[in-house]
Amino acid sequence: MKIASYRRFIVSALALALCLAALDANAKDAKVERARSLFRDGQVFYRAGKFGDALKKFQGALAVVPRATILLNIAQCYRQLKNPSKAVFYYNYYLTKWGQEHPNRKPPFETEVRTRIAELKKAAAAFEQSEAERKRREAEQKGRAAEQRRLEAERRARDAASRERDAQRAQRRLERQRQRDAARHAAELKRKEREQQATSKERGEFAARLRQTRESKTRWGWASLSVGIACAVGAGVMYGVGVSQGDSAYAKYKAAGPKSDSEPLSDADRKTMIDEWAKVESAKTKVTVGHVLAASAVVGVAIGMYSLLTRPTVLEHAQLDRGRLALVPVASPDGFSLALTGGF
Repeated sequence: MKIASYRRFIVSALALALCLAALDANAKDAKVERARSLFRDGQVFYRAGKFGDALKKFQGALAVVPRATILLNIAQCYRQLKNPSKAVFYYNYYLTKWGQEHPNRKPPFETEVRTRIAELKKAAAAFEQSEAERKRREAEQKGRAAEQRRLEAERRARDAASRERDAQRAQRRLERQRQRDAARHAAELKRKEREQQATSKERGEFAARLRQTRESKTRWGWASLSVGIACAVGAGVMYGVGVSQGDSAYAKYKAAGPKSDSEPLSDADRKTMIDEWAKVESAKTKVTVGHVLAASAVVGVAIGMYSLLTRPTVLEHAQLDRGRLALVPVASPDGFSLALTGGF
């Protein structure tokens, strides 16, 4: 591969040299200068691997000044672009054109060009075969696409018919559902009528039980809230007293202690330290009692709020205690209020 690449580079370089020499020899007007510029641009693109752009430049140069060396470069571009048929055509055209321009001179790179023509003819045959296979596959794909379109049209027609049948069945189901709803509505009216015919004694007993439950939960709720608030106040007092007493006693305990490890401790200081440490322990006990009271406060407030919030609602009183009016306390996130309940 490296040798082949090197040979292609040598061929391209020599072709460029020959073409430039030919152009320099005939550079007599603006056409030759334009052809030279296009040819050089094509060589730049060719070296950069942009064979399509290089081909356009070489074709432009050939249109301005037809030279055999330009044909050789066009053939090289077609070979790099994997178009063996075009490459063979322009290689042959190069040999013919060179013979016309230089009857007494042998074409440069004739052996390489003829070898390349023989190789590309085989590649062209394979290329044409692959093109024929590609066209055959495209035709098959088009046939399959047409068959798929036909099947899709048939499927859509079946779907449309199925949707129509489904719509008719849905309409029938809707009609039956309406009939069932009407029957259920009639049964519901009869049930409500039977409920309304219940004895006033049963309603009164149920309302009495409802009121009793509400009053019991109200008493328990307010009692638990009161105990919780009292425990909270006690916890605050015990916290305050315990913390202040403990801080003061601990400060005195530290002050009475020895100033250094070598200094002896007097009896008075030792007694002071014992007394102050006893006060510290007493303060800890008070803080512990404060913890217990705080926990009791949380439990009491939780029980009270649960009792108040789970009482029968005012709406239940209004529905079940018709004919009686009453003022009922109502708990809400904004506070407590009174509500007038009853029915008419």
